[in-house]
Amino acid sequence: MRSYIAVVETQGRGTLHLHCLLWLVGAPDSDRLQEMLQSTEFRDRVKMFLSQNVRASIPGVGSPSELMQLETKTDVAYSRPANPSSLLYDEDVEALERVVVRTKQLHKCTLASCLKLNSTGVLTCKRRAPWPLSDENVVGTDGSVILQRYVPYLNGFCPAITHTLRCNNDIRALLNGELTRGITFYLSLYMTKKQGRSYNSSALWANQLAYHFNRTNYNVELQERQKMLLFRAMNAITREQELAAPLVMLYLMGWGDTYRSHRYVPLYTSGIYWAVVETWPELGR
Repeated sequence: MRSYIAVVETQGRGTLHLHCLLWLVGAPDSDRLQEMLQSTEFRDRVKMFLSQNVRASIPGVGSPSELMQLETKTDVAYSRPANPSSLLYDEDVEALERVVVRTKQLHKCTLASCLKLNSTGVLTCKRRAPWPLSDENVVGTDGSVILQRYVPYLNGFCPAITHTLRCNNDIRALLNGELTRGITFYLSLYMTKKQGRSYNSSALWANQLAYHFNRTNYNVELQERQKMLLFRAMNAITREQELAAPLVMLYLMGWGDTYRSHRYVPLYTSGIYWAVVETWPELGR
């Protein structure tokens, strides 16, 4: 692994988990990757990589009914991993993987988790389940990936993470700019701690507006007055930000909410935007 960055997300019920981006050693840049994807030989190598590291199927399980017959263990996350000194280690790992995948990786669409109204008023899964079925891994020349999948609601997983940590996980190979851009933006929302709920924002702003009217000396300049209003409004939102108890403990223990291999340079997009507009004025219209 060449580099990584991971940020902590707080779920609605307060539990914590990581969203990670990994850059693999020897991975080509985006331009070179697009060129290499035009080769059938290279796409076959990617398929082999996916079969070992990014899967959405269990060997020998070819239908939902067969999956439902597998053993489940609600406390599998607290069980021991396979013993590497065992003579039957490979068989133990395979058996443990089947239990974890059956217990943790089967997606269920519910109103509390993923079902949301789309633009036409129809409930749809924000995870885009059910996922397409396929008898084999498919890699397109544009970097699109369809995993081998026989159960439409079986989420993709990394086998190494599955039998080592024994928890649910989701993994995706990023082979084009569109997917990478989307995932990067998704992580950025958590790095900036986007509010999960904002129904109380208007009430907080109204309260600060009343405070502003009562406490501000209106003999000062209008510009300074408005700057103070914005400062008070944003300060109120920051002060009332929703923080789950596990995340608070994470901060108190000094463990941090971001894990990275490098120190990254801030990218100030407003400056880039104006530089582009000055160079190509027609883009700003």
